[in-house]
Amino acid sequence: MPKTDFHMHTTFVDGQNSVEEMAAAAYAAGFTAIGFSEHAHTPHNDSCCLGPHDTAAYLSTVREVAAEYAGRMRIYAGLELDYFAPQVAGLDYSIGSVHDVQKDGCYFSVDHTVDILKNAAARHYDGDMLAVAEDFYAQAAQVIAKTQADIIGHFDLVSKFNEKHQLFDAEDARYRRAWQNAAKELIGYGKPFEINTGAMSRGYRTMPYPSVEIMEFIRDNGGFFVINSDAHYCASIGHAFDLAHQLVRELRLPLVNMEEVLQNKKQG
Repeated sequence: MPKTDFHMHTTFVDGQNSVEEMAAAAYAAGFTAIGFSEHAHTPHNDSCCLGPHDTAAYLSTVREVAAEYAGRMRIYAGLELDYFAPQVAGLDYSIGSVHDVQKDGCYFSVDHTVDILKNAAARHYDGDMLAVAEDFYAQAAQVIAKTQADIIGHFDLVSKFNEKHQLFDAEDARYRRAWQNAAKELIGYGKPFEINTGAMSRGYRTMPYPSVEIMEFIRDNGGFFVINSDAHYCASIGHAFDLAHQLVRELRLPLVNMEEVLQNKKQG
C-alpha cells in the first residue's frame, strides 16, 4: 500500500504550518501522495473553518504546491466538510465529519473542550452524556447523504475525551446501539472509514478513532478503511501510522487505496 495521508490542516484555519511547510515535511518523510482537507466554511461557526471568501485562495495554494511537486509526490486538494457545511465544487475529494451537535436551536462542539461538552450535556440533556452521543451518531449516520463526501471522518469523535469512560460508559447498550445504527447506515454508501490518529498526536487518546470494537463491527459488516493522521502541524503527519498498520494486520481490516478511488471518481 502506498504511503499516503489524506487528512491534513494548515494555517489557513487551525493548523500550525503552511501548505508549503506541510508538503515539504510529508515529502521528506517519504510520502508518495498527500491530501489537504482544510475545514470548509460552516455558516453557524466561523471560528474553526475557512472564511466565506477564503476557499478559492486555499485551493489555489494547494494546486500551486501540487504543481511544484509534480513527478515527486502527488498532492490532492480537498476539504473536510462538516455535517452543517454546504457542498463545494471543484475538489479532488472531501471528508465528511460531524464536529457539532444541534440541539434546541443551538450548536455545540463535541471535540473542542471537555467543559463545552459537559456544559452542553447539562444544559440540553439534563447531564445525560449518552443522549449527547445518541444525537451525535444520529447526525453521523447522515453525514455522507449531507456532504456527498469521499471519506467518513473520525466516526466516533464524540469519544475524544472518553478513553477511560470518564464521561459515559462506552459499553452501555444505548451507546452501542447508537453507533451500530450509524455505522450500518454509512457502510451502505461504500465509503471508507478513517482510522484517524489525530487525537493521539494531540495527546487526547492513546488509540486511533474509531475504537477497536467499532473497527471490528465495520469490518464484519462489509466496511473498509483508510489511514489518516488529521495532522495540524508538520511533525504529526503520519503520526502513529505504525500502530495503525499493526491494528490493520491484527484485526484484518480491509484498506482501500484512496488514489485508486479518486482516479475512478475522476473517470466516472
